[in-house]
Amino acid sequence: MRSSILLRLRRCYEPIADEEQRSSLLSRYIYRPISFYLSVPFVLLNTSANGVTLLRIPIAAIATLLVAVGPQALLLAGGFLHAIGTLLDYVDGNLARLGPSHSIFGELLDGTVHIFERCIFPIGIAVGLCFRPDHLCRTYGASPPLLLTAGFLTSMAGFSRTSLSVLQIITDKLGMRMPPSNHSPVTRWSLASKRFTSSSVMREGKYIVRRLLTEGGLFLDGIGVVVLSALDLMSLFLIAAGIQNAFRLRDELQMSWDLLHKDSTKAARLQGGGR
Repeated sequence: MRSSILLRLRRCYEPIADEEQRSSLLSRYIYRPISFYLSVPFVLLNTSANGVTLLRIPIAAIATLLVAVGPQALLLAGGFLHAIGTLLDYVDGNLARLGPSHSIFGELLDGTVHIFERCIFPIGIAVGLCFRPDHLCRTYGASPPLLLTAGFLTSMAGFSRTSLSVLQIITDKLGMRMPPSNHSPVTRWSLASKRFTSSSVMREGKYIVRRLLTEGGLFLDGIGVVVLSALDLMSLFLIAAGIQNAFRLRDELQMSWDLLHKDSTKAARLQGGGR
């Protein structure tokens, strides 16, 4: 029974093999294979994808509470729960692919839960560091107001970039297709067929930076949060999450601006044609 479920889950990703080749290495080789095994009990229990998505809410709340309390054992438990929530994000995607079709409600629910997770967890880390500074905070003497400010800014950046992503889902479903983004995965260089021009070097440089940010963000939310909580270095998680959210927010703002500019240009052309 379990082997047949695993086979069905793996087959769900076969039609998007090209997309998988461009996906994160961590997702493709670590998180998603693990999520297949985590999905088995939910399939056996006939749990819906939305049910797993909703399960992430109390997990995120408990994880935030544990990292805010302060003691090392609870901090590690909170980091582990946050990593479980990350894997469950893959699980609900697996279950959705096993179903008859994707629903806009499920996508919006998933985005809303992402907003909740990215808002409260950085605040919980900052509060916990105020009560019990980690090695880095003790070394550099970070004050509670500074820590709370960092937690708040990281939280707001996560809220803003995820909210824009949800908004783009809505506009996409309403037929307002997003233009091709300038930070989508690009084809790797073929040294035999391409020259090293300044534009190609810059384009490849941007690709590498964005790929590193993507891999870093995924590492942070899974393996990284467990490692950093075990090493008592959650201030590094806060800093890295702030940088990741800031860059992703910039990308989402650029995509939203491209969409608005495209729509305004199209409206102007329609008005000009009607005269």
